[in-house]
Amino acid sequence: MTVSATLLACAVVLTSAGVVLIHTRALTRVLIGIIVCGNGINLFVLAATGRAGVPPLLYPGVSHARVTDPLPQAIILTAVVISLATTAFTLAIAYRSGQLTGSDFVPDDTEDHRVLQRTLHTRRPRPNPHARDRTTDDSLWNDILGTDPPPPRQDDDTA
Repeated sequence: MTVSATLLACAVVLTSAGVVLIHTRALTRVLIGIIVCGNGINLFVLAATGRAGVPPLLYPGVSHARVTDPLPQAIILTAVVISLATTAFTLAIAYRSGQLTGSDFVPDDTEDHRVLQRTLHTRRPRPNPHARDRTTDDSLWNDILGTDPPPPRQDDDTA
């Protein structure tokens, strides 16, 4: 299987540029990143199919070794449809954010900062979940279910 180095280079550049754009805070850049990253991944799938062959129509006299596999093309077509739906959803979110705030910038959530600060200031040592309880015997039954509860107390009033 021979793969074009230009095709792989374009796929790497598109995918990496898309990932960088997805990690920004502006929703329009995120939208462009989703589109570019999706196109780069489609190029990776196209490069994985190998060299081009004859159309996948099996007429008499056509060698099966020269026929192009139609499955990667179907996967790319499905990915294009999914990318279109994701683009429409992200575009709707960016449009609504622009209407509500006047900007497509996504700020930090103040409640997330409060939770983080509270967690950092009240850090307690965590118990080791893999440590064995030394009060029980070494049977597998007690490891899984724990020890048996104590038997009920019997009152001496009945005698």
